[in-house]
Amino acid sequence: MTTFAGTHTELADDLGVTERHLYRQLKQDGSGIRKLKTGLYEIEDGNDTEKGTVVNFAEWRAKKMKEDALKSKREREILEGTLLSRDEVLKQLGIAFHNTKSSLLTIPNSIAGIVAVEDNANVCKEIIEGSVRETLVELRSTIARIGFDSDPNEVTAETDGRAMV
Repeated sequence: MTTFAGTHTELADDLGVTERHLYRQLKQDGSGIRKLKTGLYEIEDGNDTEKGTVVNFAEWRAKKMKEDALKSKREREILEGTLLSRDEVLKQLGIAFHNTKSSLLTIPNSIAGIVAVEDNANVCKEIIEGSVRETLVELRSTIARIGFDSDPNEVTAETDGRAMV
């Protein structure tokens, strides 16, 4: 259904009929044109059924075959172990990040007693950095164990002669 927001004359011109013919169509039930109470006209498009559309079966068959081949390739990669299941990856990463979050949140409690007795700010900084580095090393080992460590684009930063992961 299309809504036409013009006058009776404009609609007749748009449809290519006379105003009198449009008036007759409005009076007939099932003509496909009716006037709404708002003054707008509602016209049936006829889009409910496609007329004259030719389906190219060869094109659609080729698309389906391509999709089937891609699906088979992905299934083969999963079976061979070269492609990981999305759910398994999300599960493993969720566990790794949960463990890291828990470890980071326990740092204040675990080093509070040591840092409290220190007077030197640099020593406190080293203690805190050491604890954070331990947590990052644990995360790195978890990622390596899962099998995500073979990223050729990965960059390691070096600070003070130590590799940051």
